[in-house]
Amino acid sequence: MLMKKILTLVAIMMMALSTQAQKQYGLGIDQYPWNYSFAPTGSTSKVISFTDKYGEYGIINAGNAISPSDYKGIRIEYQAFPETAVDGSYVHVKINDKQYIGFPTDGTEIVAEFNEDVMALETIDALNIQGAVAGPKIVIKKVFLVKTDGTEEEVIAAAGGGWGCSATQVAMSGTITFTGQYGAMAVVDENGDKVVFNPGDKAKNYVIKLAEPAPVQFMVELDGAGGGFKWLNYPAGTTKVEVEVSDASCTQPMTAMYIKADAADKALYPFDLKIESITVAGEEGGEGGEEEEGEDLALYVPGSIWNATFCPTAGEITFNDLWAEYAAINADNAISPAEYKGIRVEYEPDASTAVDDNGWLRYVQVKIGSGDNTQYVGMSPNATFAEGYFNDAVMALEQIENINLQGVTSGAKVKIKAFYLIKSDDSLEQIALAGPVWGCSFGNVVPSGKITYTGRYGALKIVDAEGNDIAFEPGTGAQGYKYVIELASEAGGDFMVEADDADDKGFVWNNFTAGSTKYEFEITDENCGSWADDVFTPKALANLYIKSTAEDGYPYDIVVKRIYRVPVGSAVVKTVGDANGDGEVNVSDVMLTVNYVLWTAAEGFVFDNADINADGEVNVTDVMGIVSIVLGN
Repeated sequence: MLMKKILTLVAIMMMALSTQAQKQYGLGIDQYPWNYSFAPTGSTSKVISFTDKYGEYGIINAGNAISPSDYKGIRIEYQAFPETAVDGSYVHVKINDKQYIGFPTDGTEIVAEFNEDVMALETIDALNIQGAVAGPKIVIKKVFLVKTDGTEEEVIAAAGGGWGCSATQVAMSGTITFTGQYGAMAVVDENGDKVVFNPGDKAKNYVIKLAEPAPVQFMVELDGAGGGFKWLNYPAGTTKVEVEVSDASCTQPMTAMYIKADAADKALYPFDLKIESITVAGEEGGEGGEEEEGEDLALYVPGSIWNATFCPTAGEITFNDLWAEYAAINADNAISPAEYKGIRVEYEPDASTAVDDNGWLRYVQVKIGSGDNTQYVGMSPNATFAEGYFNDAVMALEQIENINLQGVTSGAKVKIKAFYLIKSDDSLEQIALAGPVWGCSFGNVVPSGKITYTGRYGALKIVDAEGNDIAFEPGTGAQGYKYVIELASEAGGDFMVEADDADDKGFVWNNFTAGSTKYEFEITDENCGSWADDVFTPKALANLYIKSTAEDGYPYDIVVKRIYRVPVGSAVVKTVGDANGDGEVNVSDVMLTVNYVLWTAAEGFVFDNADINADGEVNVTDVMGIVSIVLGN
């Protein structure tokens, strides 16, 4: 009886702690909402991204001007993004061209009194947040005007206007008043970024709680590059929604999630949907979770591939020549300025490869168009994204068939994480890079990506994480391995993994059929060789290739999520609930799992055993399940 009480208490404590630690998501408030209005429960934050040097976002303008006889200063609470600063330059407050107040990248608040030049003005009608360079991002949480008597008056960072920036208002909770069908609010994180999902990402379960039962049916829509691709409908009376975002539910990359009104009957409008909170089940301020143990392998991508093309999930481009180019868009996937108005690149820079040319930092840029219709968007070695709208010259083109990443100096290296086109409605469409043009090379060892087979026996080599060939010498006592290929989506066609000798002659063929997402094979003393006249002859393995085998149906895709291997016979036997792997399920397993979820000491933790519902995460649900096992339920 005492044991039951202890276990129940542990579970209750875990539930409370997990809830407190969950990362909060919110709603992005459009400046011009369509078919809805929104009233936040508490304060809101303004997320501002500066796309141009000296871009500005207005806090005070002519419409809400103030007098220096009534006010003497400001206080602003903010969240900085140091990684977006360029050479130490970041963001400042600009007051009527008379005073500039910098936002330190290592601070959370600025407090300043107006200088003499500002106090001499009749009115202050230009108090703007300004980017000192192109690229910085900042979250403005609260803005206060300090009155002459020392008291503070909060103002909303919503005057708008300005130029060279984009802004999103974020509220953690509030009431959506839908006034017509398909009114929509985007789910965003605390930094104003829409929630996204790409094949191979960790699955998540978004939990939307309502403060009151929904009075009318509504839906949650998952959007991709071409608009909505999954619609989840919830009836009147709903108080809690759980939205699974995973390889199974997302048939394509997800670029946004929206809460929408879907009732067609005009008589049902207006109605209120009161959002209490949006969280991710089991997420504690970060991703959490853990992959299956095993040695990660990779794909070797040669300069040219026969009967196949490859688009990596992420990888490093090296520009070997000045002005060398790697294409994002070319004639084969040209776009129209009528549908698209800009680009956004998310990347991991290698600052050590930039060149200081008398104070001008030369690195990498995006080149858009050609000839007289050309535009350049710089990629700073001190930033993680670059964004720009097409200029008039590019917008004048009938179609854009040249968007290239370009080395501004020889030797520059950059790892591209994602490349987006900005559509005319400001939504983002992620694209795969088209490939090298000249003077550059792609990091040849890539852990994952999309193989598009264009003909039979197209091949990419499987290597280890450092790029070494997979080798095995049978009969030497070397350890055999089980190899696992996990795909982000079902294989679009048949393929095989071929074992080759030192002369690149195949001698073992592991054939797989389309339609699955996980494939396994072994290389051991028993099968590393060839048969002739019922006689097995061992052969040394020198290379492994993943090849297309279908006779027709091209092109088709194999989207590799992960390739890894584990020694044969060494795998831990899975015992559901046995978190410490001692062969028993008891209170020790409960406590160890609690420690893991709370990110404290969890030595000897066996993730697969603790993940009792096999959802790829270990959280409070699994703790409760282990408690249930211990109690004999």
